[in-house]
Amino acid sequence: TIGLFREALLLSDPAARAAALKETQKAMKGDVLEIFKTLKGKKIVFRLLDSPLTDFLPHSPEEMETFLKGMLKKYSHHRKDELITRANQLRNVNPMLGLRGSRIAISYPDLYEAQVAAIFSAGCEHMKAGGQVTLELMVPAVMTDSEMRFIRNGRNIESSTIKGIRTVEFEVAKELGMKELPFTYKVGAVIELPAAALMAGHMAKQSDFFGIDTDMLTQTTNGMSKDDVNMFLPSYTQYDILKDDPFQILSMPVKELIGTTVH
Repeated sequence: TIGLFREALLLSDPAARAAALKETQKAMKGDVLEIFKTLKGKKIVFRLLDSPLTDFLPHSPEEMETFLKGMLKKYSHHRKDELITRANQLRNVNPMLGLRGSRIAISYPDLYEAQVAAIFSAGCEHMKAGGQVTLELMVPAVMTDSEMRFIRNGRNIESSTIKGIRTVEFEVAKELGMKELPFTYKVGAVIELPAAALMAGHMAKQSDFFGIDTDMLTQTTNGMSKDDVNMFLPSYTQYDILKDDPFQILSMPVKELIGTTVH
C-alpha cells in the first residue's frame, strides 16, 4: 500500500496518478476489511489522513534513491529531477502546523476521496458477508466550520469538482449496485486548534461529534512542542513558572478551551 501511495504523491500525470490512487484504494480496502472483521461490529473511529505527506515518503537518501529508481523504471516518461522537485514541494517547514489533516483534504482532495471510498467499500463488503458496521470518521486539524462543510459536501468551482464525503458515499453505493450504503456513519471534527475550540458552536452544525486531541491542543495553545518540552520544563517547574507538566495535567487555558467546545 505505501509504495502505491508514494507513487500517487509524486506523479504529476493526472491519469497515472489516478491509476495509482485506485490501486492504493484497493489495498486500503483490504486493510480496512480486516479491521472490520477483527472488531466484529464494535464501533470503529477512523481518523482520516492526518500526517504531513512527506512522512509517507522514504526518509533516508538511500531509501529515496531506491524508490525513485523503481518509479523511473515503471514510469519511463518521468524525469528524476521532476520527482525530486515534487517530493520537495511536499515538505513542511513546521510539520505540526503545515500541510496536514483537513488541509490535505482541501489541497489534495483525491487522497481523502480514495481513503473514504476504501472505508465505505470495505464496510459494504463486510456487511454483505453478514457482519455489522458501526462507523465514525474524524477529520483532523480542522480550523473552521467552512472546512468541515467543504470536506463533507464537496464543491464545484468552474472546471474543478471536489467530491466530498457525501458524493463518495453515493458513488460507492452506485458502483456496488445499491441505492444507498447499507450502514450509517458519522463525521466529526478533531478539536486540536484554539480556533476550532472557539468556533465549536459553528462547527457543530457541520459535525456529528467532536473528538478532542488534548496533546495537540496543549501544543497549539501554549506554543510548546511535546517533543521538546523537556529541554526547558525542568527550569519552569524549578522556578514555579509552571506547576505541572502541561502534557500530564492540563493547563487552565486548555481546560477553558475544552469547556468552550463542549458548552
